[in-house]
Amino acid sequence: MNPIVKENLDALGVVLAALKAAEAAQKSVAQIAELFPEDKRHLRAKKDVEGMIARFEKRAEAVRKSVRAVASKEMPPALKKLGEASARIVAARMVDPSKLRVIPWVGETWEKKPIYSVFLRIESGDRVFAYTGTNVLDVSVEGGADAGSEIRLRLGRVGCVGMRKGEVVTPEFVAVETLKCLVGWPGIKGEAEATEGRRGRAEEIARIMQKLVSGGIGFDRDKVEKSADLRKISTAYRSHDLPKEGERAVGEGRYSEMTSKEFTSARKAFEGALIAHKDQIEGIEIHDGEKSWIYITVTLK
Repeated sequence: MNPIVKENLDALGVVLAALKAAEAAQKSVAQIAELFPEDKRHLRAKKDVEGMIARFEKRAEAVRKSVRAVASKEMPPALKKLGEASARIVAARMVDPSKLRVIPWVGETWEKKPIYSVFLRIESGDRVFAYTGTNVLDVSVEGGADAGSEIRLRLGRVGCVGMRKGEVVTPEFVAVETLKCLVGWPGIKGEAEATEGRRGRAEEIARIMQKLVSGGIGFDRDKVEKSADLRKISTAYRSHDLPKEGERAVGEGRYSEMTSKEFTSARKAFEGALIAHKDQIEGIEIHDGEKSWIYITVTLK
């Protein structure tokens, strides 16, 4: 790996750790201010920690800029072209193409080899995707030090499609996979209208789900909730048959059998109740949680 990149990646790790510590200190100062508002020394501490955060953020951006410069210069030309062409297709579908940034990057594999990336970063400005700690969707195309090595398409926190040597990864493929992650986001042309078009069926499905969980399928029912893009409708209930202590009460094998039976029963109930809407439903996800809670999410097409 380029020694400049190595040095900067190491420095970035240190700066980000310091930034995390400073942000934790900021929360502590805020708690002190709530507990002892009459002690004005917290005002000085607040100012100091805010100054540290600003300096660390500035330093982190400077380090990233250095890494991006090297990545842009040294990455395989085919990979660079693939990222740029993919970005053009995605940008053409966006209401505001200026929200899309194309970011070159270079990291390091577990074998200590460089791995080059092109990130298509879309700053949504909302929480349609409900990602933890960020409102940014990352899509990266990754390749090794030469154009013939492995190329992968990684879609942020929503999955990964692996591409091996000899397979063709086209800009169109990257763009299609990227846009799948943006269904429901109003920043894509036509998605605001599509969301509004789902409203009627989403409300009807939510009504049916609420009636089902209120009709004795379980107890301690949660209210039905709809996602901002009206694609996901979720609810939950506590099972009559599962022990709230989970597998600790009956053992891993027996608990697995019990949850499998519960899932089958729940799926049969929800699929039956929603049969009139099956053509508009992409899938029904069911999983368990603590204290015998069962969670159901219906995803619309």
